[in-house]
Amino acid sequence: MGTDHRERWNERYRAQPDRFGVQPSPLLRQLEQTLVPGEALELGCGEGRNCAFLAARGWRVTGIDFSDVAVDRARVNHPGLTFECADVTTLATPTARYDLGCVVYLHTSPEERAVWFDGLIQAVRPGGHVIYVGHAPGEPPEPERPTRQTLVHDMLVEVGWTESAHDRDTEPGHRARADFGVIWRRR
Repeated sequence: MGTDHRERWNERYRAQPDRFGVQPSPLLRQLEQTLVPGEALELGCGEGRNCAFLAARGWRVTGIDFSDVAVDRARVNHPGLTFECADVTTLATPTARYDLGCVVYLHTSPEERAVWFDGLIQAVRPGGHVIYVGHAPGEPPEPERPTRQTLVHDMLVEVGWTESAHDRDTEPGHRARADFGVIWRRR
């Protein structure tokens, strides 16, 4: 994703600690609630709020983000959890290691998304689950965002999905009007 992009995110996290709140994503909570905890991987974990939620639910969690400021803060705020600083577009994820792979508001270019989405899927064991939570596409000049229909992969079977208006009180720092989440089972 590049050094400039990383530094821009580092500056955002320096300027505003807990930039996206401390509560987990409501859509992640909703989609995860029926799963049996095991090992989980979150790409784009930021300061670790969703990792902390998953750990409290019994998951053994690894969070990855490319902002070293966010990862350092996650390590301080959530001791005992594993956080790594890495670029998800170049990360070599272990194959079939995790029971759950998730991303929450990791919006990148379509080309970058294709790389990390495939890596996330490959990291999940057959029978495990993948959760994606993101902002619904908006009107220009909003950045290009995926839809539920564009997030397809031969190795995934959709289990469910949900959508909601974006709650700026629970999740500050975003300008989106609507959010959606999808859960798949990995073949």
